[in-house]
Amino acid sequence: MADEPTPVVPVIPVVPAEGSALVGNPFDFVPEKFRVNGADGKFDMTASARKLEEHRSLLEKRVGANEIPPKDPSEYKINAPEKWKEYKFAEDPKFQEFLKAAHASGYTQKQIDVGLGHILSNAEDMADGMAELKTSEAVAELRKTWKEDGVFKENTQNAQRASMYVAKKIGMSFEDVDKVLGNSPVFIRLMAALGPEIKEDSSPNSASSHIDIEEQIAALRASEGYNKSNHPEHKVALAKMTELYAKKFPKKSA
Repeated sequence: MADEPTPVVPVIPVVPAEGSALVGNPFDFVPEKFRVNGADGKFDMTASARKLEEHRSLLEKRVGANEIPPKDPSEYKINAPEKWKEYKFAEDPKFQEFLKAAHASGYTQKQIDVGLGHILSNAEDMADGMAELKTSEAVAELRKTWKEDGVFKENTQNAQRASMYVAKKIGMSFEDVDKVLGNSPVFIRLMAALGPEIKEDSSPNSASSHIDIEEQIAALRASEGYNKSNHPEHKVALAKMTELYAKKFPKKSA
């Protein structure tokens, strides 16, 4: 039996629909930045495909190296320095706001790691620096009114006496009050005005007996030796601070 001839299937030309990417230039689907023209000025499909593949390969490597933002801010990994390991970043609304803003700006995991690592590692020094700046600003403001050294010293002592008295009355420690209001010129002037009205007694725990100790603590707290852990006098300063606090808060005998 003779082989039957293979039927011929007619080729029907495909007419691109109006608005299709194939109308006009059949290579419109290739993004402009990946198109390569040959020496004759015509589109070079091979060279363009190679360029597109190079970009895809590079993008793949970047994805593997976390060099593009994650799909969602919650996918950022928080690689905090050791002393911040116990901090609950996921429960901090302000930190979560930061992650959302960073994600919207296109931050990669690597950028989060570098930025967060630097900020957290230097957070304590930055806080100390801000505290010193606020103290300097408060002193400068008070000096506008209390220009003479003797007047300045007397008023700051009165302010400390009144602050300790008020703190005791409201059930707070002087340190807690000082931490919040200690750099407020208005508060210090109010306490300085109130100070002379507070009677001084001779008991060891009276406000007046603490004035010299408070001055020493304040001076030591502002010193470089106390604030800089790598300072040669840092250990001596810490020991001195411990001694001053022991004098300020003597243990009651049983």
